[in-house]
Amino acid sequence: MKTKMTGPAHHKERYMTHKYKVGDYVLIDKIFRNKRQGCYELIPDKVVKIVKVQDTVTFGPAYSIEIDGEVNIACYWEDDIKCLANMVISEN
Repeated sequence: MKTKMTGPAHHKERYMTHKYKVGDYVLIDKIFRNKRQGCYELIPDKVVKIVKVQDTVTFGPAYSIEIDGEVNIACYWEDDIKCLANMVISEN
């Protein structure tokens, strides 16, 4: 999916490409825990669902994910997501 980015921070139009889309199931290996200072904890690989994709002007698209029926309070960057879950299933 491509999103047209315009505005004061963009002197020229640019198109941001999203690696994942809403409804995709992806694999993660860390989860945000809202503790005293908030941090990510490593977990065994887990399949989660992308529920929202938001363009940012910093690190690319931010992905909101649903884990066990609840939307995580932190967004994930593409570097935080290992791959599409169906890629793992098709390799086995």
